[in-house]
Amino acid sequence: MTELGSYGDDAEFLAEFHPRPGDAERVVRAADRLVAENRGRILAGLRRLTGTGVPDLARAMGVDAQVVAALEAGRETSAGAVLTFVRALGGHLVLEVVLAGGRRAGFDLPATASPATAEDFGEWTVRRREAAAAAVARVGAALLFPEAPAAEVRRSLDQPGTAECGGAVVDVLLVAVVDGWRAEIG
Repeated sequence: MTELGSYGDDAEFLAEFHPRPGDAERVVRAADRLVAENRGRILAGLRRLTGTGVPDLARAMGVDAQVVAALEAGRETSAGAVLTFVRALGGHLVLEVVLAGGRRAGFDLPATASPATAEDFGEWTVRRREAAAAAVARVGAALLFPEAPAAEVRRSLDQPGTAECGGAVVDVLLVAVVDGWRAEIG
């Protein structure tokens, strides 16, 4: 048994609480489904806040209204569709790096960081978060001068990321910014 609050990773946690072989996969699939459903609710909320109807958004996205409904229900999870949804609302994505001590640094996600059309949003988000965390960890001392880390983050976004973030990076959030509203979506 692991000491309270000291799980090394998800696999260690799942092994303790779901020891049967099929349990871990079922739990991970259920967790992924809940995350997708929550993201869909957030996207639907952003759409409603902007006063955009489903038919208008579908037209702006260049898709059928059923695609918008699938995104808002969490059934559509491709990164390209989520990004197209946010951009069709007139929004953009920001990587927000949370540093030790509560400091935050946000970096607009460049258009070149667009996902492959069919790439799953969760996988795409993990790659972006790891690349940003690694880049900020490398240039952490330069955060007093935000242009240096911003340039490093932009260069690193399409590089394979690493989970090694040093001690300064606490978290990296993917935030949709639409019409002045900010919502964490990944």
